[in-house]
Amino acid sequence: MISVPSRRQPLSGSNNLLLFFLPLALFLSSCDLFTKVQPSDSRKDKEVLDPIQGRRVFDPETGTYVIINTAPTAKMDTVVWKDVPMSTYPPITSTGVFFEPGNTGVSEPLATDPNTGSKFLESYNVVLALPFQTDRYSAGGQIPTNSYWALNFYSGAKIALDELKAEGVQLNVSVLDTKATEAGMSDLIRRNTDLANAHLIIGPYRRENVRLAAEFAKQKGSVLVSPYFSGENLTDNNPNYIQVNPSIQTHCEAILESARKNYRPDQIVLVCRGRDVELERLKYFQDAHKRMQAASFSRDTTSLREFVIADEGDAGNFRINVQPLIQNKDTLAIIVPSWSSESFINALLQQLSTALAGYSEFTVYGMPQWIEYERIDYALYQNLRLHLTASHHVDREQWPVQDFQRNYFQRFGAIPAEESYLGYDATLYFCRMLKKYGTRFQYSLREDPNQGLHTRFEVKGLPVSGSANREIPLFRQFENKYLNMLQFQDFQFVKIN
Repeated sequence: MISVPSRRQPLSGSNNLLLFFLPLALFLSSCDLFTKVQPSDSRKDKEVLDPIQGRRVFDPETGTYVIINTAPTAKMDTVVWKDVPMSTYPPITSTGVFFEPGNTGVSEPLATDPNTGSKFLESYNVVLALPFQTDRYSAGGQIPTNSYWALNFYSGAKIALDELKAEGVQLNVSVLDTKATEAGMSDLIRRNTDLANAHLIIGPYRRENVRLAAEFAKQKGSVLVSPYFSGENLTDNNPNYIQVNPSIQTHCEAILESARKNYRPDQIVLVCRGRDVELERLKYFQDAHKRMQAASFSRDTTSLREFVIADEGDAGNFRINVQPLIQNKDTLAIIVPSWSSESFINALLQQLSTALAGYSEFTVYGMPQWIEYERIDYALYQNLRLHLTASHHVDREQWPVQDFQRNYFQRFGAIPAEESYLGYDATLYFCRMLKKYGTRFQYSLREDPNQGLHTRFEVKGLPVSGSANREIPLFRQFENKYLNMLQFQDFQFVKIN
């Protein structure tokens, strides 16, 4: 079962012990904390208190309650204070949200998988390393904005931990504050025994902290699950690193695969600005195209067409001529791996929408950042049958999602945020895999995909260059390769895969 918290472990650098737990308790409380405050006495000009009233009793003759000022009262008990040793009940600190001593050591394995070396234990040590930023709280101040990601993630994880406990999964869980700084993460690596004994680490958030945690997991033999960071080449030849958020390369591959299901390669064109960072993304598509052609035993080695628009900066007055792009009537799928300038995307889509006449089909494939755009008319998305990938998509019509929302609101008095679903899904899935496959569970994830509330987990190993033909390939890391493919229909994004 999941360890019930009984005390918290100290963390150096904390100046005020209650600054973290009071705001956290307010955020994670039930709806009862939000009841209306009763009005106070308006007679503020009085300098003395009203006389203490006697006992209020029921008068059977009048059928009402009356105050008996002379009512006898029993002798008051004397309060006897007792000193309790600190070793029995240590002081509350801001190290983590909870910790149970004595359960995070190294236990003897019950069995070992001869193929992977995975050890099966009676209980497993799990650490959630999140950027609560407790050192940035001040008396009377508010929770730092960036701390909400950690609070929301942890709230979803708490619900998952309760479900795991009900399933009989025995976990010793510690929650640590990375403080969203390299120094904070480094301090945990040097001093925290929970982190040193962890079999599974979930977190952190920032790139540099993820890099430090990944190298630490590689050295210690624990498994690090990075739930948010999506960058590439963060760690070298590290099979203990699992990236939940797919990389940009995976997004490009998923977009091309979707386009090729509906269009021939000669009907697809890649479009971007003449910036080096955008031109480099085209290589992801071209490389993926070659692999798909080889897998289909096609003899066609022609590359996908590219249409590069001159870079005129971000002045907002882009002059784009799309006629050379669409003069070939076979151009029906336009992939735009660009997102840094909303003005550029807006100008491009307006020109494409104007040129749409005469085409029975015209599809634009964009990037997940487009969902956050605020100034583009959604009619353009609708007219151009916009498709894009997303690592996160919640269908609120599904009953599991509705059940989670209800449970979350009843428990915390808030609507779950995007990271709440991420915390729930990642904690539930990877802790189940830890229980099922042991300490080196990452080698079995490919055979055990799972559908979560916000996405699907299809984790695959990325082989070290030149080792793909080995009987047991060497993996440089593991990555979730699944992406939600969304299409803009009826003025909303709908999942189509």
